[in-house]
Amino acid sequence: MKKSLVLPTLGMSPWAGAAMALPILVFCLWLSYKFNDGLDLTLRGQGIAPVYRALQNKDRSCRLFFGLGSANGLAPGDSVKMLAQDGRVLGLAQVESLSRNHAQARLDQAGRLPSILYASRL
Repeated sequence: MKKSLVLPTLGMSPWAGAAMALPILVFCLWLSYKFNDGLDLTLRGQGIAPVYRALQNKDRSCRLFFGLGSANGLAPGDSVKMLAQDGRVLGLAQVESLSRNHAQARLDQAGRLPSILYASRL
């Protein structure tokens, strides 16, 4: 079994170093969460939300799930624009079902969709 490189170099146990780094890592994760939460709230205030799930059907349509709902003024049957990350409009999707903060829409004739996709109110 090899000896630790941390103990002779830093003069401390590797476990002690990991324990000291843990609060810093937790703080960085919390900071990232808060930043992204603020970004989502800003986008939602503009009527835009990221698509968090896209299911491709065999008939070339696509079911999209995103974070806009009845609290954002959507209703079943409404149309929403599907946007690529660079702002290109990829098509119009029809809202099929929704809750207060989430919706499901159907995009017909969906070709290959980018991995990052946004839904926007009209």
